Amino acid sequence: RQMCIRDSINAEYGSWFFTMSEEAAAAKQRGNELYKARDFHGAIQAYTEAINLDPANPTYYSNRSAAWQACNNLQETLRDCVKAVQLDPGFLKCLQRGLKVASTLGHLDQALEFAHNLAAADPAESGAPELLSRQRELYLEGCVDLEKKEYGRSLNKFAQVQDLGLSFRDLVLKQAECFLGLGNGSQTQRLTLQLIRENPDDVDAYTLRGMALYLCDNVDQAVKHLQEALRRDPEHKLAMRQLKTVRGLQRLHKEIKDFMFKRNFEEAAGKLSEALDLDLLFGMRLQFISDRAVCYLRTYQDEACVADCTEALEMQPDTVPGSLSCRSLTRFAFWGTFVQVSVLNTLISAYLHMASFDKALETAEHLMEVSSTEESHKRLSEVKFEQKKAARPDYYAWLEVNRIASMKEIKEGYHKRAMELHPDKHPEDKEAAENKFKEMQVAYEVLSTPEMRELYDKGHDYESIQEQLQRRQHGHGHSH
Repeated sequence: RQMCIRDSINAEYGSWFFTMSEEAAAAKQRGNELYKARDFHGAIQAYTEAINLDPANPTYYSNRSAAWQACNNLQETLRDCVKAVQLDPGFLKCLQRGLKVASTLGHLDQALEFAHNLAAADPAESGAPELLSRQRELYLEGCVDLEKKEYGRSLNKFAQVQDLGLSFRDLVLKQAECFLGLGNGSQTQRLTLQLIRENPDDVDAYTLRGMALYLCDNVDQAVKHLQEALRRDPEHKLAMRQLKTVRGLQRLHKEIKDFMFKRNFEEAAGKLSEALDLDLLFGMRLQFISDRAVCYLRTYQDEACVADCTEALEMQPDTVPGSLSCRSLTRFAFWGTFVQVSVLNTLISAYLHMASFDKALETAEHLMEVSSTEESHKRLSEVKFEQKKAARPDYYAWLEVNRIASMKEIKEGYHKRAMELHPDKHPEDKEAAENKFKEMQVAYEVLSTPEMRELYDKGHDYESIQEQLQRRQHGHGHSH
C-alpha cells in the first residue's frame, strides 16, 4: 500500500515538473519571437515568466539580460548576467556580456571578476584580466590625483584609460571635473553635454555644466542648469553651494566687466579681490587671480602683479603633463599651455616695468620651454632687446640735451662737452679723459645722423645700429 502511494506521488510530481519545464520553454520561445520583433519589453515579460517557472535555468537569465541591454537598462543586464554565471560559471556569452556591461558602468572590481572567470573558461581571453587590471589601476591613480587637485596628471591618467579602450560615465564626469579645475569651461561643457544626452537626469552632469557655463560667463544658463540639478535632487549639496555662489557673484562679475570695459583697472582689481574672498571653483579662482594680475600691470602695481602671477603659476604646476603620448589628451593640452603663456607674458611685462631684466629673461626662457611658438620667440627677443637697451649709454645725457633736441642744440651740446671733456684739460688722468671724449664723440655721431638717431631712439645700441645700417645698405644694393 505504501509503495503504491509513493509511486503515485512520484508520478504526479514528475508530471508537474515536466509541465513546468515545458511552460518555461514555451515562455522563452515567446520571448525569442518578441525579441526578434524588437518588442524588448514584451520579451522581458516572457523571459521573466520563464524564470519564474524554472529559476535554475541560466539560459533564461541570459536571454533576459540581452533584452535588458537592448532597452539600455545596463543595471538589470548586469544583474541577470551575474545570476546566469552563478548557475553556470562557464557560460561564455554571459561572461563576455557581463564583462562589457560592468566595464561600461564603471564597476571595475566586478568587471575584473568577470575577466578572471572568462579567462578560466576560454584560454583565448587570457589577456582580459591583465588589460582590465591596468585600466583599473590608471583610473584609481587618476582619482587620487583628482583628490589632490593635480588636474593635469589626473587628466593624463584618465586619457590613458580611454586609449586602452575603456570609457564609462564616471570617467567622463571626472575628466569634465579636471577641465573645470584647469579653467577650461568649454571642454567641461562638451563632456557634460555628452553625459546629459545619454542620461537627461544626470544631476552631477547638470551641476558641473552649470559651473562651467558660469566660468564661461554665461550666468543665466549657469543658474538654469544648477536649478535643473536641484529640481532632480533638491538635496544635492554641490549644486546648492554653487547656485548660492553664482548668485552672489553675479553683481560682482558685472561690475568687474564694466570697469574692465571702461579701462578702470584699479576699480576692477578691487572687485576681483572681493570675488576672490568667496568660495570659488579652482579654475575660476585661477582666472580671477590672472585677471587681477593684468589689472595690477595696467596700473603699474608691479610687485602686486608679480605676486598674483606667481600664485597663478603655482596653482597649476602640472597643467601641461610631461608626456602627451595619449592621443585623446593631446587635443586638449593646448588649454593648460594657453593659461601658462598668458600668465607668463603678464609676468614678463611686470619685470620689464621694474627693470628686472634678468628675471624677465629667465621668465621669457621658461615661456619658450612651455610654448616654443613664433610669438614666444619674439617675446624672448624683445626681452633681450630691452635688456641691451637698458645697458647702453645715454647719448642724450652725454651731450646734456633732451630727447627732442634739434640738430642745432645737439651741435651746441657737443661743442660744449668737447671743451669740458678734452683730454688736454685733464692731464691728471689723460687715459680716462680720452675714453670719455671718444664716448662723447660716438654720442654725437649717433645723434647727429638722422638714421642712426632713429634707430637709437627705438632702443638699439651702437653695435646694433651698425648692423641695421649694413643690412639696409645690403638690401639697397640688391634692389639695384
